[in-house]
Amino acid sequence: MLPLYPFCVHALAVIARNYLISAFVVSGVAAAVAAVLLYKLTRLDNSRATALKAVWLMLIFPSSFFLHIAYAESLFLALAIGCLYAARSDRWMVSGITGALAAMTRINGLILILALATEAIQQFISSRKWRSQWLWALAPLGGFAAYLFANYTTTGDALAFLSIQHENWHKSLDWPWRAIHGSFDLIRFGRPNEAAIRGLEESLFIVLGLACSVAAWLTMRPAYASWMTLNWILFTSVGFILCIPRYTLVMFPIYILLAHIARYRICAAIITTWCLLSSGLLIALFVRGWWVS
Repeated sequence: MLPLYPFCVHALAVIARNYLISAFVVSGVAAAVAAVLLYKLTRLDNSRATALKAVWLMLIFPSSFFLHIAYAESLFLALAIGCLYAARSDRWMVSGITGALAAMTRINGLILILALATEAIQQFISSRKWRSQWLWALAPLGGFAAYLFANYTTTGDALAFLSIQHENWHKSLDWPWRAIHGSFDLIRFGRPNEAAIRGLEESLFIVLGLACSVAAWLTMRPAYASWMTLNWILFTSVGFILCIPRYTLVMFPIYILLAHIARYRICAAIITTWCLLSSGLLIALFVRGWWVS
């Protein structure tokens, strides 16, 4: 785990004297901040009703319970949305700082560099003027460098996380289609619980992420589309696919896309029912100790 989330939990635990409670508080507060920022970001291009629906869909998304427990997703989501919202609001220094903090929370914070660069290019095309503050888009590199330094001082190897991921989770870089093929094979050949959880569930969110990435390029700002696409590629470019429903949580343009579809009452009913039923199932399995994401 990258250092920012455990650091926040530890800092609060100094006062609360309980790490579990501190983790819930950090995650809960970050989830609330993410909801507010998603509303503000969505309102830049859409109506109040669409923004509220986007927030609602984020909060009931099938894997959204990870936003409220001891996982880094809510903190990372708040920082990623805040980073792009600051860039859209022409506060590039704030965008760079939040981007650097995001890169200290999850490795895909580095993708913010390309998303911010895409936003800067779009702003340059509109204004035809170069602005030095766009260089803040490189700030996530500093956040990730801090993580590499922490690895080096702790283990003597700045890239120790790569071997740890491979040894414990069988994760290493590979072509996306190989891992995706393996996930679909689990549906056909895996044991019933593997077919349902690691096969069907992972495959469903792979398809959802890909479909929404394509839709983002057709209907949304290029910065959002690049964030979606690069995250999807990162999540699937491994030898062994795992945790896609949880990782999909940070692909926040999905909630805006679904909010647009939910303008129609029947679509809203279908999406809401799917989210609530799927969320209830995953929570029940998680409470029983099953691996769900």
